[in-house]
Amino acid sequence: MSVETEKEDPDYGTPRSGVDKDELHREMLTRHKEAFDAVATQYQQAMDDMEFAFMPDKQWDAWMRETRSGRPMYTVNRLRQAIKQITNDQRQNRPQVKVRAVEDGDMDLAEVRQGMIRNIDSSSDADRARDTAFQFAVGGGFGVWRVNTQYADDETFDQVIVKEEIADPYSVAFDPAAKQKDRRDAMFAFVNTDMSRAEFKRKWPKADLKSVSTDKAGQSWFRDSDVTIAEYWYKEITEETRVLLSNGDILPLD
Repeated sequence: MSVETEKEDPDYGTPRSGVDKDELHREMLTRHKEAFDAVATQYQQAMDDMEFAFMPDKQWDAWMRETRSGRPMYTVNRLRQAIKQITNDQRQNRPQVKVRAVEDGDMDLAEVRQGMIRNIDSSSDADRARDTAFQFAVGGGFGVWRVNTQYADDETFDQVIVKEEIADPYSVAFDPAAKQKDRRDAMFAFVNTDMSRAEFKRKWPKADLKSVSTDKAGQSWFRDSDVTIAEYWYKEITEETRVLLSNGDILPLD
């Protein structure tokens, strides 16, 4: 979902039934601010760590570079080599999903699922997604990748599961109230993507660019040459009454 709105384009997703679109938009902006504000300090420190480890001369701070202008500034980067030793070990022995059968009768099913997972990894270049996430995790303490679906090809409506690289982990933010390390208990999540205005108009030619230049978090959605798109996911809590039948089956009451 982007900050820009498109009244009839189905690519923008379907709001919850009975929810006003303006209200949903306000909720998104509020949650976006909460999510990124909660991790702003952590992300800045992580970016500083990654620059310190991988970018030339970043081991000298701005004040020292200005003070020593015109004088030699040597950098002996021992940290990058230590990080590469860890990431190279990970590449040589990548973690893999292992499906184990609970009972003997499940052996064939477990083998089939193991093959399906292996095919997903192979066809979607999952190793690259995990390697990128691992490097950011080692260097800055935080890395992510995503599991997604896409059409198998242009001639079918069949969809396949893919694992995708997220090159910028600091574009991702989850519900600040989530406690689990993998954020499975988060009620919402965002992924920000910057793209040129020309690319945006090519993808959504009917989109109405509305003037919401800056939200309360100071997030600039519109700039001279590009815009920020925010993908937004959320969970809804529903209640359901279930009954236990005399034969042991558990079914919804209706």
